[in-house]
Amino acid sequence: MSILSPDGHPDIATSIAHIAMHRSAQMQLAEAEALHRKALALREAALPVGHPSIIQSYHNLGRNLTAQERHAEAEILYRKILLLRKAAHPVEHLGVAQAYDSLALNLNAQRRFGEAEPLLRHALLLHEAELPVGHPYIAMSLHNLAFNLNDQRRYAEAEPLLRRALALQEAVLPAGHQSIALVLHSLAFNLNAQSQYEEAEPLYRRVLAMRSTLNIEDPRRIDASWGMAVFIQQRYPESSATWFFYREAERGALARVRSFAAFDRAAQHEIRKYRPVFTGIIRVAWELSAGR
Repeated sequence: MSILSPDGHPDIATSIAHIAMHRSAQMQLAEAEALHRKALALREAALPVGHPSIIQSYHNLGRNLTAQERHAEAEILYRKILLLRKAAHPVEHLGVAQAYDSLALNLNAQRRFGEAEPLLRHALLLHEAELPVGHPYIAMSLHNLAFNLNDQRRYAEAEPLLRRALALQEAVLPAGHQSIALVLHSLAFNLNAQSQYEEAEPLYRRVLAMRSTLNIEDPRRIDASWGMAVFIQQRYPESSATWFFYREAERGALARVRSFAAFDRAAQHEIRKYRPVFTGIIRVAWELSAGR
């Protein structure tokens, strides 16, 4: 008996999808996209409409397009996922909640915050109905909604959601877990935006310490240094520490850009994304040299 799968077998699609994810990890996003599309075509040809493997291929391709900043194309896939999951589960459950979350985060990335908000609220309701009290998914759902409200500058509404999310995570996750760092960073930003500087500063420093073990090019580590730099620049404008944290963020941003396999759309987006870091370090160096 042959151990090889026949052409078009779903197992081949699974292998191709694994290679695609490996390419994505190497920032070879265009190559990964082609592989994800091939895996999707194989699955659609071999499996019934709405099969979980087809939905997974939609999700994988959507994530790839998101990484390439092609949010409008990814939105189509996330809407398909939501429709398929709702059709498969007339009584909405966790799979539907996750589909609402994915679509809402896509809309957030397109700055369509008002459209995303009701989806995030519905996802939170489903998570709270389906999961035990204190489950980490509830905390993440609270954070996603609060992040949306932060983006809408509705800081007073977002703050209690972030505090609740943080309390849930700290009760069930080990100290130093990156999910805790994510919520801490959002809460620090929220408090800073409300001029609650004394409370925001130790949170920024906790995030910095928790993310210091990540690779230098990891966006979470870059954001921690960048956030600390901006905070110190606003709070202590004459401190030389501002330059240090901008420099750390710049080192990470440059390493991240170098990690891309080609100077494609995604790499160009990264440069634009970190432009405030590059201009910030120049401005701070100028002000320090001028004795301001």
